[in-house]
Amino acid sequence: MKIGGPALAKKEDWAEEFLSEMQKRAVPLDFFSWHNYCTGPARMSDRAERIRVLLDRYGYQAAESICNEWNYLKNWTDQFMYTVDMIRGCKGAAFVMSRISEAQRAPIDMLMYYDTRPGVLCGVFDYYTYKPQKAYYPLYCMEMIFTVAVPRCGVRRRLKTFIRCVALMRTGGLLQSLPIFRMTMPTADVTLHVDFAKEAEYEIYAVDREHNGERIRTTRDLTVTLPVHSCILIKEI
Repeated sequence: MKIGGPALAKKEDWAEEFLSEMQKRAVPLDFFSWHNYCTGPARMSDRAERIRVLLDRYGYQAAESICNEWNYLKNWTDQFMYTVDMIRGCKGAAFVMSRISEAQRAPIDMLMYYDTRPGVLCGVFDYYTYKPQKAYYPLYCMEMIFTVAVPRCGVRRRLKTFIRCVALMRTGGLLQSLPIFRMTMPTADVTLHVDFAKEAEYEIYAVDREHNGERIRTTRDLTVTLPVHSCILIKEI
């Protein structure tokens, strides 16, 4: 059994005092848990870095850093209904892919989407029918990756200011899959060419307004078009 906490929410100012006191009392800590609700993945990584620094500073180098609540959030007040709408659609799906991909380079040991129970903050399943919504499909695609790829072996690159990707490698160096997601403006479609410097055949899966994670083509030509708030998965076959 592992013992930890404290599910740090919005304010971080008491985290250092908490860990300092834990160190003074020689209290063991298996994991440190924290929440993060925001509109972009960089804020999660920044918080993860700050928390890792604090854990190491106070002697908890072996403690796991667990983000045990995260989701898209504009704010909790006048933009909350907007938030709920976005969580259920393409923007929420792109956000999920961005968070999981960004986490591959961040000092995070576990990442827990909140919430897969049908409800206000669930972008995965419909409240009434339990049918999958847009945010289900990035989770499905990432599951495809981690069943065959080496975990936490990510290579992150900024293709544009508004497009990011993370490549995960199978044992032996064969490229297995490349999720690419687009979160932000401009609103026009963006076309790019992915070059792996090798001849191979690939399957391309898409999550956007017209597609729900299905394979859209099998090809050797990796020229792809991304609408705003979209995700694709390129899988070598």
